Amino acid sequence: MTVDTDPALALWLTRAEAATRLGLKPKTLANWATRGEGPPFTYLGPCTPRYKLGALVAWAESRSVASTTEGDALALTARSRRQRAD
Repeated sequence: MTVDTDPALALWLTRAEAATRLGLKPKTLANWATRGEGPPFTYLGPCTPRYKLGALVAWAESRSVASTTEGDALALTARSRRQRAD
């Protein structure tokens, strides 16, 4: 099954649950959200950001690289976006 057809991937996760699945701290996701980075999320109520599991998986897969050089380029791109925003 793919992200689009697997009903389990339609689950909504809290920020803490999403962070656990990614091996991150919830604060990292919160920081990324304020900078417009990281996986997409939706507010389902006041102060209740939720991450759709399928979108989280797709975002993580989009960051796959074949070499450390590609990983460095990905990090530099994110860093330059942050600097432009400042």
